[in-house]
Amino acid sequence: MEKVQTELLSSLFTVVFSITAIIIFIYNGGSIIFYAVAALALAFGLFNAWILSKNGEGSPEAKTPAPMSGPYVNVAAKRATKRKAKRAPRKSTRKKR
Repeated sequence: MEKVQTELLSSLFTVVFSITAIIIFIYNGGSIIFYAVAALALAFGLFNAWILSKNGEGSPEAKTPAPMSGPYVNVAAKRATKRKAKRAPRKSTRKKR
């Protein structure tokens, strides 16, 4: 449960600092306060990405590909041939003179 809380808090801090940086930029322009908050948002964003990328390291199932269950079958080609066989001949909409 602790890992989920860490992921959630890092995501929350990333969003809060990003929104705060945008608000500071709107009101104060490119001041030093904006750059400090933007740097904090970037740092929390990188930390968040690092925490989320560590999620799959412990599971060996994620690293091994699924085994093939049989020979390769081109399903699209099979469907195309079935469609051709099921179609009824088209009726002519022309009027005979």
